[in-house]
Amino acid sequence: MIRWEYLLSGVLACAAVLALDVALGTRLARGRRFWLYIGVMLICQLAFDGYLTARPVTLYDPCCYLGVRLPLLNMPIEDLPFGVALVGLAAVLWEWAGRRWGPPGETTATSDTVTRDKVRR
Repeated sequence: MIRWEYLLSGVLACAAVLALDVALGTRLARGRRFWLYIGVMLICQLAFDGYLTARPVTLYDPCCYLGVRLPLLNMPIEDLPFGVALVGLAAVLWEWAGRRWGPPGETTATSDTVTRDKVRR
């Protein structure tokens, strides 16, 4: 295994989420709220992941990461892109689904509506 493979796969996952954002037309990455959302997630990730790696509850095989750790947290930098990609993907898919099927609770033209229209005629 290459030492930077874990970091590279995380960066590629982030790039794939940005590409999906453009492909689905959600364009969330262009807005300030999306980056604020990512920032809040990063603060939470640093707190919890930092705690788990500093304890050490979570251990890493030295062959699989660069060896660079964030100061005070003892957390490998490779963990950050995966959190960003995961939360970014969830936001992009949520926004896309909301635009496609509408917000929860709203009625859309479903088979029930079509059936009721046929019965009235």
